[in-house]
Amino acid sequence: MSRRTAISRRIPGARGGKKDDNVDMLQIIYGSAATKPFARENLVDLLKIARPKNVAADISGMLLYHSGSFLQVLEGPEKSVEELYAKIQKDPRHTRCLLIWRGSIQQKEFENWSMGFVDTPSSPWLN
Repeated sequence: MSRRTAISRRIPGARGGKKDDNVDMLQIIYGSAATKPFARENLVDLLKIARPKNVAADISGMLLYHSGSFLQVLEGPEKSVEELYAKIQKDPRHTRCLLIWRGSIQQKEFENWSMGFVDTPSSPWLN
């Protein structure tokens, strides 16, 4: 079992989508450190802006936030994901952006998530 498959099987709601034969699909996983702590309300506001943009760009993924650290999976058409990741790297709300994985994919792991989100302090399965 690949690492990506293992991750998607452990996260509720993750589903695989079929690749459009005319579009190269890319998945990026990165981690970063928030420049200041994010309250839940800040994260909700961020998602309200990001989700419609991701839908328009055919990007899906998952965002995890815990104690000032982010882990995010982005996937979709290669050009769209590359452009979004370039913007994310310049975002002043975080620093130390570390690319963990970058690779072509045949199907999306988070097809039905415009941006799935887990705020670990409020997650009952971590308490």
